[in-house]
Amino acid sequence: MQLSDKPKFVTTLVGLAAIKGRELTDEAIDLWWLSMAPWSIEDFTAAAAHLISSCQFMPTPFDFAQLRKAGELTAGEAWSLALSGKPLPAGSRVARAAQIVGGQYAIRHANVEKDLPFIERRFKEAYGDLCEVDPVRESLPQIALSDDVKRLGHSGFARIGSA
Repeated sequence: MQLSDKPKFVTTLVGLAAIKGRELTDEAIDLWWLSMAPWSIEDFTAAAAHLISSCQFMPTPFDFAQLRKAGELTAGEAWSLALSGKPLPAGSRVARAAQIVGGQYAIRHANVEKDLPFIERRFKEAYGDLCEVDPVRESLPQIALSDDVKRLGHSGFARIGSA
């Protein structure tokens, strides 16, 4: 969000809190602002409109983050992409999970009965692992990227939706 979005952000947040029977301190609003900074004001207000009717209690930034997560590929959807034979966007989570299990070529040419179920399970595990670490690595590279990851040349991670 831009600084010019802050009045609308605060109005939306305070309104959300009022409907849910909560009052927000200035300190709480400041923390909300920091946690929602990567969001556009349009996405924030749309998410707030959804959460007002889907949360019994006052939502937290975690609830907003869960909405974003729901828009990502599931492991099954990612597996379908890896099997499709279409080139995967370089650096995407799907491409990286495929690489962990030997690459798309190995996936497409595996023995369907003997090897493919094992490769699928391992792919989905790898994809799930990447779903856990990527958001943290993207948000906090100065904290989350280990020296090993930096040595491998992964200074940033592309999202499948951005490719």
